[in-house]
This record gives sequence, C-alpha cells and structure tokens, in this order.
Amino acid sequence: MTRIRQQALATSILILSGCSTLPDGAYPQSIEYEVRASYEFSSQPAGPIEVPASRQDLTVYELRTEPADLQESFSAGKRFLLVPPGCRELRLHCRYQVHGFDETSPDLPSPRRVFPGASKLSVL
Repeated sequence: MTRIRQQALATSILILSGCSTLPDGAYPQSIEYEVRASYEFSSQPAGPIEVPASRQDLTVYELRTEPADLQESFSAGKRFLLVPPGCRELRLHCRYQVHGFDETSPDLPSPRRVFPGASKLSVL
C-alpha cells in the first residue's frame, strides 16, 4: 500500500469515528424563574412553610426571606422554613431553574407548585 493511500485511510478512519461520537445538538430544555411570594397569617402561622430545595430537575440559585435568618428543616426530601411566633407576613424572593420540562408539561414545577399556599405570588 502506498504512503498516500495509508494517509487517506487513516484520515478517513479518524473522520468517521469522530462522527459517531458526537452528542445531540440540543441541551435539555430549562426554564428560569424569579419569583416573589408572600404568606400572610391572621394569627399564629399554621406551621412550617414549604420552600424549594435543589434536586435533579430543579436548581435553587437564590432564596431570600423577610424576616431574615429563619430556621429551616428538611423532611422527606423537602425543605421547610420555620416561621417565628408573632410573624404576620413572610416574604420570599427566589430564583430557580427547572430542567428537562417543556413549558406545556403538566408536571412543570411552576411557581404556584413550588410555593404552595402563598397568599400573593408574582413572577418577575
């Protein structure tokens, strides 16, 4: 075999093997939300307030509370804020991203699902 044929064969093998290892040309769809949520209490808070926690399909980038420095607890893969006695309103500001969902998916972790029981909810 001549040297030119050997080089052509080696080049063809490299090109063809490279084509078979290319990943898909698209990333899984992701949707980012920035949300403000309020919880109002007429008397004592009803109990812990569920807030988002990062998991495989959801990433929490930021979660701020007012009042600040609330205690939190975790149970069964969920995150809860413990509202102090006498608190009449809890305000949250959260940035999060969901992964692998289409906007029309019935299972999409929408702000209403992520902040259950919020009195007021606005998507920024």
